[in-house]
Amino acid sequence: MNVVFCFDKNYEQHFGVALTSVLLNNTQDTINVHIITDIIEKELKTKLDHLSKNYKFSFFYYTVEDTEQFKDVKISGHISKAAYYRLIIPDLLPQNINKVLYLDSDLVVISSLEELYQVNLNDYFLAAQGSRKTGYFNSGVMVLNLQKWRNEKISTKVLDWARENKEKLRHWDQTALNHVIASNFVTIDRKWNTEVDLSQKN
Repeated sequence: MNVVFCFDKNYEQHFGVALTSVLLNNTQDTINVHIITDIIEKELKTKLDHLSKNYKFSFFYYTVEDTEQFKDVKISGHISKAAYYRLIIPDLLPQNINKVLYLDSDLVVISSLEELYQVNLNDYFLAAQGSRKTGYFNSGVMVLNLQKWRNEKISTKVLDWARENKEKLRHWDQTALNHVIASNFVTIDRKWNTEVDLSQKN
């Protein structure tokens, strides 16, 4: 199973919580964790290398420089350029990896991810919680069809749209993703991506 996290220094602590929740709930699975960030802190790498000795996890690191690729993208407050890192997952990961599970760095996993990872993508770009009827999905948890993304240059299309339509980016990269992907995604059960405040009983 290939799992991807994208974050910068500001979300490193959140990532630690998210990763721990994955570790504790997926002890029987062999997982490759791909970390996309701006700077690989030595302290963080040391901690993760230690974890890999105690769990069936391997860690792979990718650094993203402030290149032309992210020039002029919309950022605001707590939304930095790191929010757009997930858009270039297909470009950064090895070409022989065709499927990954992307997880936001500020979530908590409470069960095994194997069922979610095995979702049949067919010829769709991704699987996510949303509605194909409305053509909108939440991009916090996604199973990505990397080969299809590469073939159709989705990363470039989404970033170009985001730059050209800043006034329409209500939810930043998620808005751009939805515009380009449209209804070409598989819907997953809401249990895989639920906001805590929305699930509370009165």
